[in-house]
Amino acid sequence: MRRKFTLGLIFTAVAVALYAAGCGLKMPAIIQHNLWDQARPLSTPPDYHLLLVWKEGEKSTDPPLAHPETLVHLLAKEYEEKGAGHMLSWQIVDDLSAIEPLLSVWRPEIPVLFLDARFKLNCTTQTLSASLSGIIRFQPFLYDTTLEKTNGESKIERQTQSNVISRAVIQDWVNKDEPQLYADFIKDIVKQMPALEKHASILQLYNGKSSPLQQAYQLAQQGNWGKATKIWTQELARDQGNRQIAHNLSIAAEMNADWKEALAYLKKGRRTQTKGLLDTLIGPNIVSQREESLQGLSTLKDNSSRSVTLLPKTKVAVLLLKNMTTDLEANSIIQEALVGAVANAGFSVIPFKEVETILRQNGFSSGDQFHSTSPKLLGQLVGADFLVMGQVEEFSNIPVQVAQTSLSLVYSPENKTVYSQSFHVINVQKKGDDFGQGLKGECNGIAARFVRAWPITESKK
Repeated sequence: MRRKFTLGLIFTAVAVALYAAGCGLKMPAIIQHNLWDQARPLSTPPDYHLLLVWKEGEKSTDPPLAHPETLVHLLAKEYEEKGAGHMLSWQIVDDLSAIEPLLSVWRPEIPVLFLDARFKLNCTTQTLSASLSGIIRFQPFLYDTTLEKTNGESKIERQTQSNVISRAVIQDWVNKDEPQLYADFIKDIVKQMPALEKHASILQLYNGKSSPLQQAYQLAQQGNWGKATKIWTQELARDQGNRQIAHNLSIAAEMNADWKEALAYLKKGRRTQTKGLLDTLIGPNIVSQREESLQGLSTLKDNSSRSVTLLPKTKVAVLLLKNMTTDLEANSIIQEALVGAVANAGFSVIPFKEVETILRQNGFSSGDQFHSTSPKLLGQLVGADFLVMGQVEEFSNIPVQVAQTSLSLVYSPENKTVYSQSFHVINVQKKGDDFGQGLKGECNGIAARFVRAWPITESKK
């Protein structure tokens, strides 16, 4: 299927071409790479894995207020009702790079609906406003180098009856208005992307001033990447600082599905890169996004022959957490929250009392005793392939609510950490605030955020 260019990309390309023509410059060509050729055929309607990259708050210490899981299920419902696609699994991460370690134990065998969203909440006297913006694309794998995307955004504003915008007032407002904000956003973004269709990736190929470079360029345009690569390799040996030749070699390697070589040449080009007109007009993040994509594709390929292990029936055990605080109950509260979050996500979690009993019988009474024992042995003791391990670094409720913890998901048969994340929440209590369960509620939120980054399979109807 032919590539559907976004209007922004078309306008940018025209502007670049006109400027270049006026200056007598030769601009790189836009070529297409169809990664769908290496993917399984689409079902009708297509099944997909939904990956949400979710950003909320300006600071790392900002407490999460929104519920991105609601956005996931509303979006899936919209596509389901339209008969456009069916979500089989989903995950929510803070950053796309966070899922790369997970690829050694899980990867979707279906296409990916990728949504990169930003949630912002602004507070002024008696006024609250929230905005949600994002881009969405449909791609054959978790990682793709496509520049094609659909944009959407929505905003809600409300006057409050309170002179003081407290945390409780904000949370109440979010709980009431968030579904409408998400619904407006989904309506906008799905309207622009009505179907989940195959699109090729957009890549840029540079021409050159010398006769050999122009010859290689023409060969590449004709699809003869082997001969083009040979010429570019010879020319790069003569001019090792030429980042455009390195870039072309990276494109050629990608066209041949050699992700590692494509990544190596891309990095070589970045080391000698100078910011030019094209970088300014098209965007500074394209190269870094492509590097992230190639790294992910390399990891996917490296693990393509491995059996998938992180599935709903997989046994998970939450181990004793190392308590570095003066609160004797800190680790227990977070441990309980983690067990609940793992169970709610549909995984087979071993009851914590059972895990604790086995550990104590084998001489482990606290989380700081695991440093000299391999995860493989711990997994064998408790009967789980995946272990949740970590430590509680800060925990207090008076006068400020603070919780800080570092958590890891470990694949015990290989002693491999496949996912890790640190959390820090801080809330200054004000008069009239009702924090419900206090820090216990915050710990439930931390546990949910940690587990939702794992691939969660939807239960069959």
